[in-house]
This record gives sequence, structure tokens and C-alpha cells, in this order.
Amino acid sequence: MAQTVSRIRSDGRIRLLWLIDSLAVGGAERLVTTFARRLDPKRFDFSVVCLKEIDGNPLVREVEAAGVRITTLHARNLRDWRAFLQLRRLIIDEQIDVIHAHLTYADIWGRLAGWLTRRAVVSTIHVHSYRNPEGLGGRDRVIEGLAGFVRKHFGGAVIAVSEALRLQLLARGLGPERVVTLHNGIETSGFVLPPDFARAARRAEFGIPADAPVVITLAVIREGKGHDLLVEGARKILAVLPNVHFLVVGGGPLEEALRTRVESEGLGQSIHLTGLREDAPEMLGLADLFVLPSTQFDALPTAVIEAMASGLPVVAFATGGVPEIVVDGETGLVLPKTDADALADSISGLLTDKGRARSMGEKGRARAEAEFSSATWIGRLQTFYGKLVCRRGQ
Repeated sequence: MAQTVSRIRSDGRIRLLWLIDSLAVGGAERLVTTFARRLDPKRFDFSVVCLKEIDGNPLVREVEAAGVRITTLHARNLRDWRAFLQLRRLIIDEQIDVIHAHLTYADIWGRLAGWLTRRAVVSTIHVHSYRNPEGLGGRDRVIEGLAGFVRKHFGGAVIAVSEALRLQLLARGLGPERVVTLHNGIETSGFVLPPDFARAARRAEFGIPADAPVVITLAVIREGKGHDLLVEGARKILAVLPNVHFLVVGGGPLEEALRTRVESEGLGQSIHLTGLREDAPEMLGLADLFVLPSTQFDALPTAVIEAMASGLPVVAFATGGVPEIVVDGETGLVLPKTDADALADSISGLLTDKGRARSMGEKGRARAEAEFSSATWIGRLQTFYGKLVCRRGQ
């Protein structure tokens, strides 16, 4: 194995490599662009390696525009030893200090390459697919199992994006000294709309009156996201508050089934399915309240953070990382049971108590900026990298 390289640089910078499956459009992939723009170049020499190219890796241009060099290995699969040896050689030649892997394939190769080259390795676990192996196909179960094995036996640190996820990883056998919780962050400023935002005109596009209370949800329309509970809750709300409108933003495999149900129950004038949208800040700007009816484990639902950054009070079930984002009774309501009645009562209560809802929205925005901004996340991450290098050099 290669000898550990010296940690003393002429410029004092840590040489940091992010390893990711690809730079196609996705949540983890977008973190690369955010990190590239905000990283302190005086402290870090930053580069990115993609294992493969998907859909042309469209985010490459944004990352390169931030002055970051990118290498694509064009790996055919996990058994592509030529691509793996190229990665190993790059780590040695570039004298990389820290390898930070994102997503499953990169986690496997990153840990193996770090072990062979004696570099500090960390991987961020964004979702915990292995928690529900019966929901995976046979091939995916094998890959997730391999990732878990490598993660457990080849050393290195692990970042969980929420404490809820950290506890799940500990239950899978990882040592508590290796797993830390570090929440991801978003560009909160992007969710503060300009004063001239044409709210009434944008609402009119969906047939929503300018003065109507609007509830919004942003999520993929698939099993476990709770859209069925939202429709059930909406029906109860509309029986008491008939002027409320609901915006359901997102696409997915159950979109047409949901659309059919909404129409068959005569709710089409009040529940608006927008399909997939790329203008989340503007859509959130149309609403008065955000709801996440998801009943499944979601390590750190970014949509909740985006809603808080937009100044909206949040109603959500206490699943996954939701209780770590929303302060119950202060920035929103966190419901202990996945129940349509409780959902309807909570939404109705906030829509009729505008002062409380406004206060929650203001406190939510402040919390998003303080705890879940990209600046906060990157600052904590840079400190973590420094500790990794110091620990490795001891």
C-alpha cells in the first residue's frame, strides 16, 4: 500500500476530493454545486471525481464555473478495475488528504481506495435504503449489502444527515465513535422572494383567488408520501373552510391515480395537482402553510427546510428527521400519529389563527437561516475535515 502523504503543505491547504456517482440532477448532486461556490479556497484545494456520466452530467458546468476541476472515470460498473485503479492513481498523484464519498457506489469505491492509499475517508449517508431491504430489487439489495459491509469493515468516518438516520446506522452495527450527525444545508436566500413578486397573478394561473388560504405540499407522488391522507384531510377541512385551496407540487408513479381520485371525489376545484415543477421558491410563495403528510422515514426532508426558509409554518408527521427540523409549537406542528383527522385539525387551526401561523413562519425562517443554511452546513463540514486530517496525522 502507498505510504501516507505528508500533511504539511507549502500553502497550508487541505487537498479534498469529493467522490460521487455522477453529476446528474439530484439532491446529493446539487450539494456539490453549493459546496463548490462557498468552500474557502484559502483552506482547501477542492476537486471532484464522478464515477460515471448520467444524462450528460449537466451539473458539471456549474461546478467548473466555480473553478473546481472534475474528473469522470466512466466506470462501467463496480467491477471496472481499470477505472478503480485510475481513481487510486489520482488520489496518490494529487496527494489527496480527505476523500468524501456521496451515494452508494462512491461510498464503496471511496472506502476501498482510501483504505489502499491510507487516506482519511468519510461518506455522507443521505438516505438509508438498506433500512427497508424488501423495497429493493435483488441487485440493489446486493449493492446495499456490499456498501454496508465496506462501511463497517474498511474504516473511515460516516456522516448521517440527521440524528434519526444516525440511530438507524448504529442499529446496523456501526460504532458510535465513527458516526456523526451533520445536517445538510440549502441556499436559504433563494427562498426569499422579491417585493414585486406577482403573487395574485401566479395564483390566478391555478384558479386560486388572491385572498384564499393556500396549503402546499412538495413531494414525489409515490407510496409512503401520504398524499392519500392529505386528500382525506382536505375533504374534512373543506367541509368547514370551503375557501381553502391545496397545491400538490410534484410528479411520480401515483400522480395519475391521485388525480383520478381528486376528480372522482369532486375536489378538483380545490386541490390542484401541478405536476413536476422547477420553481419551488415561487410555488411556496403562493402558499400560507406547508404540509408534509409523509408516513415514511425520510432522513432530512429538504422540502420542509425550504418551506421554513420561505417563511411558512409547517404541519408534518413525526417521521425521520422532521422533529429535528421543525420545533413543535414554535415553527410548526409535529404530529405524533399519522392520522388524517389530526392532520386536518392542525391545518385548520393554523389557517384560522393567522397570528400564530405568522409567528411560526417568522421563527421558522430564522431557524432555517441559523441551522440549515448552506453557510452553516459548509462551516461545520470544513471544521470536520480539519479534525479528520489532524486525527489522521497523529
